[in-house]
Amino acid sequence: MPNQYTKAKKEREAEAAKRAARAQQAAKEQLHREQLLGDEIHVIPVTMEQLLGGFNLSGKNKSSCDEHAENQPHLTLIAQDNLTPSVLRYWISLARQKGVSAEKIAGVESTLRDIEKWRTANPLTVKLPD
Repeated sequence: MPNQYTKAKKEREAEAAKRAARAQQAAKEQLHREQLLGDEIHVIPVTMEQLLGGFNLSGKNKSSCDEHAENQPHLTLIAQDNLTPSVLRYWISLARQKGVSAEKIAGVESTLRDIEKWRTANPLTVKLPD
């Protein structure tokens, strides 16, 4: 019959093993992110007008810019692109700094949440842009 000391020691060892497993999993995830994104994120400076005029939101969050997108250069970001979440977070940050309407920012945040849900459900399809 194990004594209290042995039981406490086994519990500490089990907790240490759990912490080690979590740390190992976190290291694997970090390595995976670095392999997918590289170790640097390059930011291309653009004006807010370029971002607003060239941003094509998903169907449920279409912006007023979509009506005119056919007549000007525009960009479509898709969920499987590993750069899309970072681009959207950066856009949201710039939009807040520049005073873009809360409604437009909320639409982009909603799209970002949808993209993150899709990416979680489809981890094997996410990739760097071709």
